[in-house]
Amino acid sequence: MNDELSIQNLKSKIQNLIEITEQPISTDDVVARLTDPAIGAVVTFIGVVRGVTEGRETLHLEYEAYPEMAEKVLQQIADEVRARWTDVREVAIVHRVGHLEVGETAIVI
Repeated sequence: MNDELSIQNLKSKIQNLIEITEQPISTDDVVARLTDPAIGAVVTFIGVVRGVTEGRETLHLEYEAYPEMAEKVLQQIADEVRARWTDVREVAIVHRVGHLEVGETAIVI
């Protein structure tokens, strides 16, 4: 019975962190929001605005999104990840919108 309660408690903590934000993204903050004693590793992907794409200079990027729709799609992606890889406990996808300069973080997964 204790094993069942432990499993239920772990499953109740499983979540996805999905956000569209206009604020700069702190990778450390995203990782800290997922930290849990039951998690032994955190794998991250950090997408940044690059300065050159296919030989052409990038001055900056302007990201736009309809937050409600974008968050719904990102939630679907996170759910697919957790369905495919059942050991994955939490998925975070935080995407920035607005004006981003070269080198700035656009997404943390």
